Amino acid sequence: MKKLLALFLALIMALSLVACGDKAPADDGAANDDINYAEADVYELAATLEEPITLTFWSTRDGESELGARWKACFEEYCASFPNDMVKADFVYIPNASYAEIAEKIPVAAAAGELPNLMVTEDANVLQYQDILCNLNDYVSADTLNNISAGLMQSCTNLEGEKYGVPIGRSAVCLYVNNDILTQYGIDYTTLTTWDAFYDAANKIYTESNGETYGWALNLDWDCWYWESAIYSAGGQFLSDDGSYSTFGKAGDYVGAKWLQMIQDSFNSGCVLNLYDTQDPDLEMELAFFDGKAAMLFQTTSAVGDYEEASDFDLKCILQPAEEGCEPSIVSGGACTVLVDSTEDEVIRKIGAGFIEWMLKDEWVVDFAMTRSYFVSTYSALEDPQIKAKTDANENWASAYAMADYVHKRAASNCWSEIVDYLNDQCRVWVADGAQGDINAMLDIWSAEVDKIIADNA
Repeated sequence: MKKLLALFLALIMALSLVACGDKAPADDGAANDDINYAEADVYELAATLEEPITLTFWSTRDGESELGARWKACFEEYCASFPNDMVKADFVYIPNASYAEIAEKIPVAAAAGELPNLMVTEDANVLQYQDILCNLNDYVSADTLNNISAGLMQSCTNLEGEKYGVPIGRSAVCLYVNNDILTQYGIDYTTLTTWDAFYDAANKIYTESNGETYGWALNLDWDCWYWESAIYSAGGQFLSDDGSYSTFGKAGDYVGAKWLQMIQDSFNSGCVLNLYDTQDPDLEMELAFFDGKAAMLFQTTSAVGDYEEASDFDLKCILQPAEEGCEPSIVSGGACTVLVDSTEDEVIRKIGAGFIEWMLKDEWVVDFAMTRSYFVSTYSALEDPQIKAKTDANENWASAYAMADYVHKRAASNCWSEIVDYLNDQCRVWVADGAQGDINAMLDIWSAEVDKIIADNA
């Protein structure tokens, strides 16, 4: 089914490229080569419309959910800001709050000519869809784009510098530490900057506690993004820049092997708590962390608020370690807003892009960040009094927000979901079998299968 959808989407995108190459201005003459739409005033352009328009926004969050309600309110406020009801809001929730649901809906809607003006998609999928999206450089002001966290724009920007999405609810990999335990064993949490230092600390805690406290709790998560993040922290790539082949195995000098070796060493020494034989390993790992059974846990930055409330110890939220000699680099995931190439009318495109500028105003960026513990998307909003009050009062909030600067670009691939589904299954099978065996040989098998998935979807 995934391959059929990928083929269908590729066909639609190819057809859209043919159509885009021969676009004509709208009949009312609104499209004008002399207009700089990125800097144009949306209200002046809207005044040229002969009749009201409807902007459609596909959301992965229900308007009844906490964050979805804020997205909906922001969208409806923007549309209502136009005089004479010239812009009507159509906020459409895609069931199950699923990026996959939107991915499956796109080719059907494209074939029927029913694509939305705007939609939410996962950051790893933004460049996958670029053939049916508008380059925001042409429709969003440079001041607005330059104000967005450069790290959070990595996966939204192609190799030519074209920008196809902006962050709306993003988080990243980080390390949570029970500093009471680390202090007890004479470990300074600020020294955990390399994977070697992390492993040594974990092993020291387990050994000196006589096995009563695990150094860390294993979390591979639902899309093995911790391993992906470790690859970037080693200066490597998960896939090639164009997504045409895997680069974590032999082609990348086994850049992903060292982190897996650390897991294997942790299994052999006993210092890692593995709960993947339980019914809900993610929940059990968190409970073990908060009960003091494990000193460290990798999790998302978006958990910082919940973890602050749940912990009765000195909690530290810190940047994921990197390999010796490498710059810190982490994987981000979550929601981006994109402008869909669903109309030939440049005025309507610009009005759609105007919502992107609207939602990136400080008041809404702060509102989203206060609603959920996601990154603050823009540099200016980081200086907002509400955000400053949080970061000045608590170093964990400051640390979590600052991690946006270290976000690595994710690979663009039309079979991303299939790749991570395969790798996630392999990681879990490997862990279930005790994390043993020749890691390089295992990576040869994984990379060959990923290359086959890419070839089958080419």
